[in-house]
Amino acid sequence: MKICIVNLYFGRVPDYFDLFLLSCSKNKKIDFLFFVDFDVTFDVPTNVTFVSSTFSEIIKLFQSHFDFNIALNFPYKLTDFQPSIGDVFKDYLKEYDWWGHCDFDMIFGDLTQVLELVNQSSYDKILRQGHLTLYKNTATINQVYRRDFSNEDVVKNQNGLDIHRAYPHDGKYMSHENVLSSDGIYAFDEFWGIDRLFYILNLSVYREPIMADISYKSMFLKMTAHPNFFGQYFVWRDGILMRRSLLEKNNTTDSYPYIHLQKRKLAQHYASLNSDTVVVINQFGFFDCTKWHNYHYFFTVLSCIPNFAQKYRYYVPRLIKRLTIYKFNYK
Repeated sequence: MKICIVNLYFGRVPDYFDLFLLSCSKNKKIDFLFFVDFDVTFDVPTNVTFVSSTFSEIIKLFQSHFDFNIALNFPYKLTDFQPSIGDVFKDYLKEYDWWGHCDFDMIFGDLTQVLELVNQSSYDKILRQGHLTLYKNTATINQVYRRDFSNEDVVKNQNGLDIHRAYPHDGKYMSHENVLSSDGIYAFDEFWGIDRLFYILNLSVYREPIMADISYKSMFLKMTAHPNFFGQYFVWRDGILMRRSLLEKNNTTDSYPYIHLQKRKLAQHYASLNSDTVVVINQFGFFDCTKWHNYHYFFTVLSCIPNFAQKYRYYVPRLIKRLTIYKFNYK
């Protein structure tokens, strides 16, 4: 099975992008295709291809595939367009059996588990979080995002399951035209968008949260869907991502296909990267720990200290937003 993972990104070079690329290079059975407008000054792995493009060119490409006016007025809105990549970028994906999209605020571990799911051939889509989702590259699957179930009398899928109960949202369905023609962010690439369409159509989706998805509001690296231990941290070594903690029972380690860091601001304390580099990831940043025996105790202790700055970054913007809304409504 041939897989291609795509990302469309416009703006400044993402943080810890060199480490991200190194993590891509360790998954040689997967190709990565990135459309960007920044200069790539890092070493580019053989399984990664960059296409230089402008945001305006991408807007024109998307618009050419729709008979209504799209609202792609800022780069972050591209998240809502991601389910259409297999359709819009089909000329780039002809040789692949599967395609997917990913974020840049993540580090890949060993994606063998994902490859095993792909090779089972019983799934049409793998994972439903927008930071990494894979789709079977067929004409039918690539057109699912265009299906419109906005009619209120559509409440059951082919198994007779109540859609509102399975997806207890606002009772409304998002059509691709409504989403792509609006400036709002609908997370169409996630639960309430494309995944709900796959559910209605009774298509096979692997939905287990196998990744280390980190809560943005936590002062530690608290995972959203797995058991957590006080003072836990992650170690990336030769393409393997492991969770460690001295307080974990028997000091065992868990490995994950990738860690999603939710756009956290993290320090980068490594001078250079190569195949022998060992990186510790905790709530403060990325640390070169290649000489592990010299720094193990220090990073274990550091991982037990809360990062209060992350709490500030999470709550202050939300507080300002609420106060602004309150002032507007009651002035």
